Amino acid sequence: MIRSAILLSALFIGHPVFSQNQPGFNLQARNSKIDSLKKIDFIHYDYKYLDSDFKIVMDESLFKETLSAFEFYEDRISGYEDSISVVLMHQFKDWDAARIAKIHILYSWERLGHYLHYSATEAKKVGEELGFEHPYLARAYMGDGGDRRSIEKEKIRKRELDRLIGILSVELLKQEAELKSLTGDDLLKLAFHNNPVIMEKRRQFEMEQNERHKHKRNSDQ
Repeated sequence: MIRSAILLSALFIGHPVFSQNQPGFNLQARNSKIDSLKKIDFIHYDYKYLDSDFKIVMDESLFKETLSAFEFYEDRISGYEDSISVVLMHQFKDWDAARIAKIHILYSWERLGHYLHYSATEAKKVGEELGFEHPYLARAYMGDGGDRRSIEKEKIRKRELDRLIGILSVELLKQEAELKSLTGDDLLKLAFHNNPVIMEKRRQFEMEQNERHKHKRNSDQ
């Protein structure tokens, strides 16, 4: 199956393709669980029904069995991104693990570019400089530094973060010292939310949402 492009709405809101009936949960325990899951290397994970290129190798009968077992909404399974949720749920038997693994696997150079204020091609070049073939691994390294023993990698990371500090200090009218006090991860998140491309997509998305609500109100009258 060909991986479809990430839907615009996925940047701002979630549309689950499965049902979750959780009567209650411990927020602190769940946050701790999520933090632990985010540290797992889902890119090099030994998957039972995904090959090395993350193509699905699960037969149809088992796929349908999994749909039923975990109460997926079958009518919402329409492409690779939906189907991989089913496969990952079969693998982990856990909604959070399946969701986070999916985010890591589907991470794109375009999305990394949104954080670095680069095109997808430019972001991929940085990833290759760092020695990463998958964009999520490059994003994770840029955020937390990863292997501090690699002097060359750290030089590249510092170069790119300093570049973002220069961009954001002008765009947000902030002192560079204030931006330098942020962690790499927080700096990247700030850069993402203030990327002109993302801001325009957010604006368009909100306009479309408003139009839908307006149309619904008019039709209800």
